[in-house]
Amino acid sequence: MPISFHCETCRRSICVPDGSEGKKTRCPECYSIVQIPFHGNTTLLTVPKQPEFAPSEVDDDPLGISGKKESRWDPQEPTSSNPFADQPAPPPIERPSTPRPGHPRDTTKKQKTLKNLAAILLALGVPMLVFSLLAVSSRVLALIDNPTDDSQTLGALGGMATLLLVQVVTLIALNEARVMRNYATARTGMILAIIPLSYPAALMVVPLGLAIWGVALLYDPDVRAAFDSEQGNTPD
Repeated sequence: MPISFHCETCRRSICVPDGSEGKKTRCPECYSIVQIPFHGNTTLLTVPKQPEFAPSEVDDDPLGISGKKESRWDPQEPTSSNPFADQPAPPPIERPSTPRPGHPRDTTKKQKTLKNLAAILLALGVPMLVFSLLAVSSRVLALIDNPTDDSQTLGALGGMATLLLVQVVTLIALNEARVMRNYATARTGMILAIIPLSYPAALMVVPLGLAIWGVALLYDPDVRAAFDSEQGNTPD
């Protein structure tokens, strides 16, 4: 026999099958949770309706600072089904770096530059040396043809001969820079190539600039170390 009773909230009649005494059901009208009474019991127990959007429990750690608490004795499951997950990651690909100061490639380039500069200065200095030699020779021949005791003439001839000798020394020193044999001699030659009296081609802008460039290269530590004299090698 069905059990019929009224909802405590909206007073609607609710019918349930027999044998449901003591269980809970929902009112079809107001959706309140009510308890099915026993036979002869007119008291209905109404279960308070749960709010549809009940607030969740307050999180003691909303920022997740403390982290997840796990027992170290619990068996751990594999984090991934990938059979290659345990393999180490491949090393990063290293890109070839650009040559830095002191790199052998830079040093070799500087050495070649110094050799080329010395060769160019030699090529420009030889014609000037020939011209100076002709000038001194003509003065000597003139003095032989017309001997004189004039101090000015003799002084001028002596000065020209001295400058000719200095030009020869300058070219010899520049050759040391070309073959990179003796550092001190090569540096002296480059410095003399800046002075027009010892290197007449320095009166022109291009040879003067090349000589200054050569002096700057000679003061580079890597270039200096490449000379035979700095490596302890004595010339034959």
